[in-house]
Amino acid sequence: METNIHKEIFDLEPSTLISLYSIDLSSKTNSADFYRFHAGENGYDQAISFKGKTYNYFPIRVDGFNYDDSKPPRPRIAFDNTDSFMSLKLKYFDNFLGYRFTRLRTFVKFLDDSNFPNNRNPHSTDRSSFPEEEYVFNKKTTENSSTVEFELSTPIDLEVANVPARDVIYNACRWCYRSTIGCGYSGPPVADKKDNALTANSTHRGEYTQGTTYNAKDVVFIKGKTDSAGSELFPAKWYVCVGTTTDSPLSNKEKWIEDECSRSINGCRMRFGKAHEVSLGLPFGGFPGTENFDF
Repeated sequence: METNIHKEIFDLEPSTLISLYSIDLSSKTNSADFYRFHAGENGYDQAISFKGKTYNYFPIRVDGFNYDDSKPPRPRIAFDNTDSFMSLKLKYFDNFLGYRFTRLRTFVKFLDDSNFPNNRNPHSTDRSSFPEEEYVFNKKTTENSSTVEFELSTPIDLEVANVPARDVIYNACRWCYRSTIGCGYSGPPVADKKDNALTANSTHRGEYTQGTTYNAKDVVFIKGKTDSAGSELFPAKWYVCVGTTTDSPLSNKEKWIEDECSRSINGCRMRFGKAHEVSLGLPFGGFPGTENFDF
């Protein structure tokens, strides 16, 4: 039986073909968490709704989706990295290694009503699409101040995928400190990045406020950032004052010490404690048991 999507292909004047993309983040967030976007084909830079799901505009470049007779495709995808947006995402999500990437294609005439004037699609009530194409982030090939590029593979290639699906570094945690993903620490300041313990008041002064006077041992934080959907890009940073000042922790490093994790297993132990390690284990993002392995 011929479907509406195939009828549109052979129409003498088919509508514009749209590609919609999603990255499945649920393996790390333990919830149905997807990052959905489109590339702004044909100059369309607004959010697109299809089957009740919203795909935001995000500049990307893709190629290599075509099959040949000898092997499955290895598509390439390049993300805009202006303002280090993607670099911040990658710190939370293990460089996306092993994450699921989906391409869904449909024609403009099949999009949801909300994409059209008066919230009514004048072309069709059908929401047909081509079958979803599923891929896996295989490796990061480029990361700089303007672009992050990846090579994708098909699930067929999973037999030769690396396990675990992230960089194996025995002595350095890969999690972003204080992130809700991976690290999970949300307590008071503990130590600087060299594991030197910080001496601070038991109560903190809240978010840093310009012009306010702070004294030694006062604790403040500076808000992190979220994306347009409200998802955390990076968490708040915490600081301990070491001398009376009104200056911001970002501008006066002599009066403030940042609470930073050394990314070592000792830094993890300083924050979670022995009891937590024994009963629940540490959320250390390295692989200390692989020290003597040659990768």
